[in-house]
Amino acid sequence: MQLSFSKPIKTAIMVMILALAIGMLVVVLNADNQAKADPWTNTFTDSNNVKVELFSDSGYSVPATQNQTLSASSWVYMQVTSPTLDLSAYSSGTTNSIALTNIRGSSVSLGSGSQTSFTQQAGGPPYVYRIAMRLPSTADYASAKITLSNTGAPAGSNISITSWKLIIGSGTSYVRTFSDSGYTTQTDTFQAGSMVYCQVYNSAWDDPSVSELSASTVTVTDFLGNGASPSLTKAKPSTKTFRFTFVLPAATAGDVGLDYNIKKSGSTMGRARALIHVLPGDSTAPTVSNIMPSGIITTESTTVSADYADNAGGSGINSASANVYLDGSPLSGCTATATGISCAVAGLADGPHSITVGVKDMAGNLGTGSGDFTVSTWQCTAGKPALALGNPYAYWGSYADYVEGVLSVDWTISNMGANSAMGVTMTNVSNTNGIAGPVDPVSFGDIAAGTGATRTFQYAGFGNVGSWHTVNTAAASDDCGAGYTYP
Repeated sequence: MQLSFSKPIKTAIMVMILALAIGMLVVVLNADNQAKADPWTNTFTDSNNVKVELFSDSGYSVPATQNQTLSASSWVYMQVTSPTLDLSAYSSGTTNSIALTNIRGSSVSLGSGSQTSFTQQAGGPPYVYRIAMRLPSTADYASAKITLSNTGAPAGSNISITSWKLIIGSGTSYVRTFSDSGYTTQTDTFQAGSMVYCQVYNSAWDDPSVSELSASTVTVTDFLGNGASPSLTKAKPSTKTFRFTFVLPAATAGDVGLDYNIKKSGSTMGRARALIHVLPGDSTAPTVSNIMPSGIITTESTTVSADYADNAGGSGINSASANVYLDGSPLSGCTATATGISCAVAGLADGPHSITVGVKDMAGNLGTGSGDFTVSTWQCTAGKPALALGNPYAYWGSYADYVEGVLSVDWTISNMGANSAMGVTMTNVSNTNGIAGPVDPVSFGDIAAGTGATRTFQYAGFGNVGSWHTVNTAAASDDCGAGYTYP
């Protein structure tokens, strides 16, 4: 007699639906022909509440920005406001001046009729200073240095602003600040602790290599001249075009000026300056999502991956900080971008595995995520097992059984095929001559290929019975879970 078997196994089927949110960035073009993500402004205010503004009219009502192309020989009007500096209180010791320097580091003369010092307005505090300037007649890229101070003024009140940028005429020189490493989104607004990307160009410069630029520096200053010099990374994307990147100090508060001292082999070749807005530092960590794989995988090789994103308005992802740990050990050879990380792994053992992913933003906030999966490389063998019922062996188990008419019969089921029989059972269906057999199915367990199993059935009622006929059926499954019956 042949039998079959079934081994139920659990199969986890995981379906993931990935919804991609497609964001649209709407940009406008400024006069410098660069895409920008926020409107330029004519007003900058530092952490000391010193404010500097530029206007294109003598009524100081029409804003002019530092990224706006201004006509050569046109008039512009600057206003500086201080909460504490009252120069009218002093009869001597005052410095009140404005000076222009171009991108090559040379002095630039204002046009005829320009004021050379600020005029203090009546009233205060706050104290307001104004100046009318006629721009040079030649196209250039210049920065304005403003000095309003007195030797007797209280500490923390003298003003020194070095970096108001002036685009005069339609020249080719430029100083541009960007929020992204692709240098596509020009902006003058950054968060404390974020990366600042700057690109500069001047056709009259020498064309040094990146190594020759090694002594170049950047100074970040408030409007009282207090500054810091963060570490600067240099690059050269094309002829006489240079890129400088640095992390804005996390403690930076209020708007600041940037002063790039561009040096070739240690000697100053140019000065690139600009003011930027600084927003409060980013304190929100990036989010990590879509950690894969998950559930059950059937191969020892896979790709461990995760997505991540910074909070809206955050300092941006620091992709170099991204890392993945598998079962507590770091993975190497991973590819990290601004949106995710992936790592190829091989030789995974069967069983559960854990994943931990970490990434920082430019402000140093760490975001983490974790996941798990199970490797199961075992493959089932489908098909009805070839089970055979051997000749039964009948006997009296004891003298008491003989007296009571209880006969023992050993039944052997053999697996004659190549695949295992799982959960084998045999059931006594019927008996003749009033003989009673086992009521419940009898388990033979799992029977591997080429082996067998024996179980003892007891039959009662043989007091006056010399022979009887019994009918049994069997059931089993293959190791894929398909069930079969015998005969």
